[in-house]
Amino acid sequence: MKFRTCIMLIIAVMLLAAYSSVVAQNEMPPMGAPDEIKALNWLIGEWDVVQEFKMSPEADWMKSNATAVYSFSVDGCTLEMDYTSSMMGMKYVGKLVETYDRVNKQYQSIWTDNMAARMSYYTGHKVGDSTILSGIEKMPDGSEVVSRVLTYNETKTSFDWHIDMSHDGGKTFLISGKAKYTKK
Repeated sequence: MKFRTCIMLIIAVMLLAAYSSVVAQNEMPPMGAPDEIKALNWLIGEWDVVQEFKMSPEADWMKSNATAVYSFSVDGCTLEMDYTSSMMGMKYVGKLVETYDRVNKQYQSIWTDNMAARMSYYTGHKVGDSTILSGIEKMPDGSEVVSRVLTYNETKTSFDWHIDMSHDGGKTFLISGKAKYTKK
């Protein structure tokens, strides 16, 4: 009797494992790049950038030139951008990694650079010829600000970009950086 019970238990476990495997496969999202990332293929290549930044609302705009190089990685599921320029006479280097989250139906973006030496995380959506991403930034003094990154006037050969920040929880925003991207 114990042998028969043991065999029945083994068969039940095997059936449960097989059923779980089928259920998991049916609920698993498709492999490969989401259509929302594929739609960004117009960005692939090298871009000239004219950028302007200000370190505080009362500061003057600092203007410089940059180069941005976009490529796909992770089997086309991730858009990457390598950014090189100068800021205040020093070399400024940044990296963008962007994906489209199928579950939450939103873009996710991480930015890191050699000035802040940290990762900034943004999420958002595409609306017409614009993309609007937002996130919470921690400032050097420990305060937190709401940041929005916008790209707009998007065409296959150019787009405008700016970042604005709110120190009052999103009630008012001030532009702290802006740029014009032109494809080489």
